[in-house]
Amino acid sequence: MRIQLALGIVVIGACGDNGSRPIDAHGVHDVRITDTPLDAPSLCGANVRAYDDWTTTTAGSQWTVTTDPDITITEGGGQLAFAFKASTAAGAAAGYVEAAAIDFTGGCMFTGWATTPNQAKSAYGEVLIGDTTTSVGYRVQAGMLEAISVATAGGSATIVHQAPYDSTADHFLRVRESAGTITWETSPDSVAFTDFASAAETLTTASMKAQLGATAPAAVTNAGTVTFLPISIVSP
Repeated sequence: MRIQLALGIVVIGACGDNGSRPIDAHGVHDVRITDTPLDAPSLCGANVRAYDDWTTTTAGSQWTVTTDPDITITEGGGQLAFAFKASTAAGAAAGYVEAAAIDFTGGCMFTGWATTPNQAKSAYGEVLIGDTTTSVGYRVQAGMLEAISVATAGGSATIVHQAPYDSTADHFLRVRESAGTITWETSPDSVAFTDFASAAETLTTASMKAQLGATAPAAVTNAGTVTFLPISIVSP
């Protein structure tokens, strides 16, 4: 996707009230900071740097939003959805990007998939966190889950690791930073995480932004919908 610098953007505003609470153990709604897996300061820290539970029907003020006529964005009920039109043009892209940078040093980003795009198609969903140069995170497309590192302003992604997407085992996602190493992890329940990939990355971790969205790199029909569960970012 890489929408924050590559495409035109409408700025909704700066950080707002939705930056106060973490994702819960089931990935939905309002929860306590002590809910697993967030109560793990040795791994992630305990300061909530960003959060959205997608319970409102409009974008929170902490997001910059990119829209596309071929992708319908809906929010509410604990989910953020990007639905591709029945016939989607090449290059269609839509997404949410944090308006204000946060400190991700030694931190973790948590989210998950409620639905993924039609895995028989080439359209994809992405969730990333990055600085002005490099972003890291997950992409799901064509039946594969990919841990990726990508130039924030555009360009092809480096696939750190990929494996067939498992809708149960890969339901929840965590991206964790520690001393210059990024670890990608997945979980069926947001409690017990399994390593998916790990790589050294050069990032300005003190100033990073998260982004979520959907892209059709080529014209596609019946690509379906990618739907994200609440997102939470914590660090020491």
